[in-house]
Order: sequence, then structure tokens, then C-alpha cells
Amino acid sequence: RLDGTIMLVDGRKVTIVYSAVSEAVTRASVTVDTTQLADGEHEFAASVHSTENNNAPVALLQTRFTTNNGRTVQLLRPRFRELYL
Repeated sequence: RLDGTIMLVDGRKVTIVYSAVSEAVTRASVTVDTTQLADGEHEFAASVHSTENNNAPVALLQTRFTTNNGRTVQLLRPRFRELYL
């Protein structure tokens, strides 16, 4: 029985998907706003947990991806006067 999936980007938790499904195949998805990430290489990880295994991970996926946001605005301060891209 699979009880939950934890998804992380660069070691930070993005979401946790809980499942009551006891089937061998389940699906989970997550949307990541890459404009909030710096340009360059990042790591995505997902671990599946089961209470039957003392909540230890029973499966782990790790993959790398690269962002290239171009000239996106990362942060605007209140009352900004000029913006150069």
C-alpha cells in the first residue's frame, strides 16, 4: 500500500500527495513555476512512502532539469519607478 508521495525541487518540499489507493500503480503530478527559480540546473526528487514499511521511502526518483527564464522579472519592489529588461 502506497500512502504518500513527497515532491521536492532543490531539496525544498513542493507538495505532498496522499493516497488511500492500495493498487500498485498510482499517479501524481505537480506544477512548478520555474520563473521563481534561478537560471541553471536544478534537481527534482519524488519519494513514495508506505506505512507498512515504517513510513520509510519505498521508491525514489531523482532527475535534473535546466531553467532558462530569459529576462523575466523575479521580484518587484513596491513603488518601483523604472524597470529595465
